[in-house]
Amino acid sequence: MEILNLNIESKFINKKQEVNVLIPTNYNQDTKCLMLLHGLGGDHNHYFDKSDIKKIAEDNNLVVILPNGDRAFYGYTKDNKDYVSFIQLEVWNEVAKRLSINLEQIDKYISGISMGGYGAFLIGLNYPEFYRGISSLSGSLDIISRDNEKRLDSRFAEEWNSLFGDVMSEKMDLFNLIKPFSGRIFIMCGNEDYLFNYNQKFVNALMDNKVDFIFETKQGEHNWEFFKPNLKKTIETIIN
Repeated sequence: MEILNLNIESKFINKKQEVNVLIPTNYNQDTKCLMLLHGLGGDHNHYFDKSDIKKIAEDNNLVVILPNGDRAFYGYTKDNKDYVSFIQLEVWNEVAKRLSINLEQIDKYISGISMGGYGAFLIGLNYPEFYRGISSLSGSLDIISRDNEKRLDSRFAEEWNSLFGDVMSEKMDLFNLIKPFSGRIFIMCGNEDYLFNYNQKFVNALMDNKVDFIFETKQGEHNWEFFKPNLKKTIETIIN
């Protein structure tokens, strides 16, 4: 396996940003590609330290793209940073250029854990024709409820307000983006996770809008003891 490290000069977030790309041994120009987004406490190296992502990529002959999304929930910030466009337009295009692939001809997927699970749906539902699958592991899928909580918590309020201002953009509300999706959707969350009710609320909204999906829950909390053994299924359910 080859690991390619990119430094992308982004006009959408106004800085240079690092991205790791895992290229499996049997890679060819038809190999499936997955955009995998990290959680709030991580960065583009986080999955290397915490998970079996290299083995998952190799076993599934899967190109895995690991961008650094900072702590902005892959959304739109108070100072006009646009992480959705950074991922969708700049990261994908740079990877396509470096790997000499045609984005219109390969199968593309997006997934993530926690903040990254939210980001996967934010980006995936904004570009539903681009992706063949979206998945979330313990995702923060009800961002508006989280917004209200963060502003009331003295540990997070200052950072949250500096990121998103007094009012979070309506463009970040996943419930406003739900629409028919022709690919696969998979959601997993531990039943003891503090985000479980938010996942259930989003699942109910998908049902109300007649969107096909798979929702799986099992015993577990919001930690890597739950994330690590379940990342494989979160990815493989949408790519196979």
